[in-house]
Amino acid sequence: MGTGGVGEDESTSKKRCWRPEYPACVCTFADYFGLATLQPALPFYLATIGVDDVPLWAGIILSGQFAAVVLGNLVWGVAADRFGARKVLQITMVGDAIFFAATGFCRNLPLLIVVRVFAGLSTPLVPSLAYIFEKCTKEGVVAGMARYGFSVISGYMVAGAFVGAAYESLGWMVTSLITGAVAVVGFGVVTASEPPPPREPGQARPQSSGVRDAVKNPLFITFGVTCLTNGYLMMLMMNLLVFNLRDVFDFSAGQVGTVFIATTMIMIACSFYVVPRVSKRFGMRNTINGAGVAIIGLCVLLSLPFAYSHVAVYILLNFLLITSFQFSHAPNQARAKILGEELTVNGTGAITGISRTLWALGQAGSPVIALSLYSEVGRAAPFWSFAVLKALEMLLSKSLGVDLFPASERSANVGKKGADEGREKGESKGEGEGEEGDAGTLMALGDAEAGRGGEIALADVSKRTRTLSTEV
Repeated sequence: MGTGGVGEDESTSKKRCWRPEYPACVCTFADYFGLATLQPALPFYLATIGVDDVPLWAGIILSGQFAAVVLGNLVWGVAADRFGARKVLQITMVGDAIFFAATGFCRNLPLLIVVRVFAGLSTPLVPSLAYIFEKCTKEGVVAGMARYGFSVISGYMVAGAFVGAAYESLGWMVTSLITGAVAVVGFGVVTASEPPPPREPGQARPQSSGVRDAVKNPLFITFGVTCLTNGYLMMLMMNLLVFNLRDVFDFSAGQVGTVFIATTMIMIACSFYVVPRVSKRFGMRNTINGAGVAIIGLCVLLSLPFAYSHVAVYILLNFLLITSFQFSHAPNQARAKILGEELTVNGTGAITGISRTLWALGQAGSPVIALSLYSEVGRAAPFWSFAVLKALEMLLSKSLGVDLFPASERSANVGKKGADEGREKGESKGEGEGEEGDAGTLMALGDAEAGRGGEIALADVSKRTRTLSTEV
C-alpha cells in the first residue's frame, strides 16, 4: 500500500462536487453500518432463539467477527498492493453484501458464528485506505483521511439510530437484509468510480525501509500497546453498555439504540472539536496519558455497586468513560503518521497498517474476554480488570524510559502559541479559518499534520539520526 499512485486532480474533483476518496468512504460507512448494527441487536436476537448464556455467546460471535477482521486487514492489504485497491474494494463489498444479508437467515449459533466470521473477513477498511492513497494527490490525502475517519464514526451513529428506530418493528431478518443492501450500494459506488490509470512499464512503487527497526523503538512500542488497549476498551464499553442497560435496567432494543446514538454524538463532538484543542494546548502524550488516568478512575467507579444504583448514574459514568477514551484514542492515532515519517523511509503506510492490526486485535479479544468475565464473575469484573490492564500499560511506558507527562510538551506548546497567533494575524480571515478547521479534523481522525511540527520538535527525533527519543 503506497502513496505512489497517480492522484486525481483536486481542482477537477471539486468542480464536480465529488472528491476522489468518496467511494472508499461510502464502502467504509457500509461496512461499519453492518458491523455496528449487530452489536446492539445481537443480545436481543440470541434471547429470542433460546440461547442460555447470552453474554458468553455474544462475546464469542463478536470476537470471531473481529478476529476475522484482523486477518482480512492483512490479506486485503497485500491484495490491494498487487491487484489495485478498486478491484479489492469491489470484492470485499460483495462479501459484505452476501454475509450481512445471510445473517438474517441464521437460526442457530454455529451458522451465525460462521457467517459473521466471513463478514469480518470481508472488511474493506485497509483497501479503502489504499484506494485513498492511490486516488488522491499528496495534498488530497489529508482531507481524504479525515473523511475516512468520519465515515467510520457515522457508520456507528447511523447503525445505532437504525436499531433504535426500526429493529423492534422490522425484526432480525429484515434488519440484516437492509445492512446487506447498504453494502450493495457501496459496491455500486466504487464500481462506478473511475479506474486508476494503468501503471507504466517498469514503474514500481516506492520502497519502504526502517520499519523493522521502528517497531523495536520504545516510542512505537508504547504507541502500539495503546492502540491495542484502546481497541479492547472500545468494544468493552459498547458491549457492556448494551448488556447492562438490558439486564440491569430493562432497556428495550429501541432504548439501547437511542443511547448508542448519544454515544457516537459524544465521540464525534470530542474528536472534531474538543480533543484537538486540548491536545494542541497540552501536547499529545500529556493528553493521552491524562486520559489514561481518567479511564482507570472511571473503570474503578464502574466496578462499584453505586454505579448501578440509578440508570442516570450509570449512563453518566459511561459517557465520561467514552469521552476519556476519545482523549486517548484520537491523539494516539495521529502519532502513527509522525512515527512513520520520523522513524522510517516511506514506511508511514506500514506503521499505520500495523497500528490498525493492533487495534483490531484488541477489538477481537475484548468481547469474549469481557463478556466471559461479565457472565462468569460479575458485571464489575470487566471494568476493574481493564483498570489493572491500563495501569500496567502506563507502567510499561515508564519501564521503557518513555516519560508519561513530559513537561517539554507543555512549554513548547506555550512557546508556539505566540508565534502561531502572530502568523495567523498576518493571514486572511478565510484562510485562517480553513486552517483551523483542517487542524481539528486531522487530529480527530488520525492524520497528524496539524500537530506535527510541535510534536516533532518535542520528540527530537530526526530522519538524519534516527535516535530514540522519549518525547513523542
